[in-house]
Amino acid sequence: NALYHCKPYDYILKDSDIFTIDICFRKDKLLMDGAITLFFNPKYNKITLFNRELLNNVTKVIKTGDKVSALLKYFSDSVATAGYTLFTDGLGHGITDELHATPILSFNYFDDYDYVFKENDIICLEPIIINNGSEIKEVNGVGYSCVGCYSSCIEVLFFFNKVGHPII
Repeated sequence: NALYHCKPYDYILKDSDIFTIDICFRKDKLLMDGAITLFFNPKYNKITLFNRELLNNVTKVIKTGDKVSALLKYFSDSVATAGYTLFTDGLGHGITDELHATPILSFNYFDDYDYVFKENDIICLEPIIINNGSEIKEVNGVGYSCVGCYSSCIEVLFFFNKVGHPII
């Protein structure tokens, strides 16, 4: 039931399993970060399709000049309306020459709530959407869910262009 940052181990995937591949790499001074949740059971289609739609709609609702708090409200309201739970600790981060840079997007880290997105900002959005009523407990940097719980994580980069809208 490890959702993120678990150590790899030998395991044969079953039809009921969900797994997330999270990749980060550097080319010269450019950093990239991305993840996708994969599964074999169509039971999980709805939550994953919702997560994709949530991220695609960011380009319609957030623009240069908006604050981090507006993005967090969009995530929170959308996820609650859909009947899911949002993992509030880590929703994303800025990317500069460091992988995890300002702004830090979290409901538990308040320093960047008033950060205003500006042209040429690169942010990584990585909302973890959980079936309603589930909780994630973190132990030594590894996130665990309860038995029977499931989640979807899609991680994408957004670049704020001259027009003001982020580009996936």
